[in-house]
Amino acid sequence: MLLLNDEVGARLLRIAGPRRSYPWQAHLRGLVGHVVLGVVTEATLNAMED
Repeated sequence: MLLLNDEVGARLLRIAGPRRSYPWQAHLRGLVGHVVLGVVTEATLNAMED
């Protein structure tokens, strides 16, 4: 999702600048955010099944 949404989709929609316009920390922060969202979503769905 990170690659599709943040790296490709946002640039195609012209809502983000070129990849080199952002420091590598911004890309890492986006990756961590997507991982955290996925883990929390999975945990929430598992808790709702019980």
